[in-house]
Amino acid sequence: MGNTKIPFGLYKSIQDRRLQGDLFALGGKYGYSWILSRDWRLEAEAGIAIGYAWFKENDCDHCGNYYGNGDRIFLLPQLGINVVYIIN
Repeated sequence: MGNTKIPFGLYKSIQDRRLQGDLFALGGKYGYSWILSRDWRLEAEAGIAIGYAWFKENDCDHCGNYYGNGDRIFLLPQLGINVVYIIN
């Protein structure tokens, strides 16, 4: 991830730097499905996960100074609304 603007001013440090690494997350979700007709469904789901990321930090996408390794723990909320069509 690099040279990216995240909405709401979150993670301002990655606007000028590149982070390259891995993320591991574990969590759970709960959802419910409403029957609208024979072929249509409406689903809603909510969940939360905890993620752990480890990465290397550089100045820019393809060049720049190496700043070292880092790691972070993230809280990852998840919300979703789905409209489903069932193909018979």
